[in-house]
Amino acid sequence: MAFDLLPVGLRGLVLAALVAALMSTLDSALNGASSLVTNDFVRQLKPDLSERRLLFYGRVTIGVFMVLAVIWAPQIANFPTIVEYFQSFLGHITMPVVTVFLGGLLWRRTTRHAAFVTLAVGIPVSIAMFVVGEIMELYDLQFLYATGLILLFSVALLVGVTLMTPAPDRQAIADITWSDRTWREESEELEGTPWWLNYRIQAIVLVIFTIAMVIYFA
Repeated sequence: MAFDLLPVGLRGLVLAALVAALMSTLDSALNGASSLVTNDFVRQLKPDLSERRLLFYGRVTIGVFMVLAVIWAPQIANFPTIVEYFQSFLGHITMPVVTVFLGGLLWRRTTRHAAFVTLAVGIPVSIAMFVVGEIMELYDLQFLYATGLILLFSVALLVGVTLMTPAPDRQAIADITWSDRTWREESEELEGTPWWLNYRIQAIVLVIFTIAMVIYFA
């Protein structure tokens, strides 16, 4: 769209914004991965390490991930555009995460064991499907269908393991799960808020605008 619809000057600004957004995403991903490894693994295994030493391990982690990213980068050439690559890769990888997040938020019966199994099994399966289907092309399946299958698999894992494990304490999770009480309390907080500052109305407008844009460009 940038090359087909925008003039030269504005096109450069849009592409610069795109590059900045990609760099920001990469920076956040690397920092997040480094913090995850440092705090959840290194700090747990060696609790006596100093902050300086933990910082060193964090930098090493970022370096390792950067090397892996360089090794992986040529695989992007298998896709017509980088946008299609991102859509396919994120579509495969995020389905187990989305399942765990929504399951934990909306279903109070969900257990931590089910969340762990869904991520521990679902993400490797997702990566395997992406490599086999999109990189090696051993089967021909449009990535949206593949992500749908991964979503169904993740939901089956979450529900199955949840029903086989003891239910969590409902009082302990009351503040981190959604309920009609949450909706009522939020409605009370929004009373008196001008409509243009009400984020519910803003969300509805954004959804309508997005649907209109999709219909127009389709």
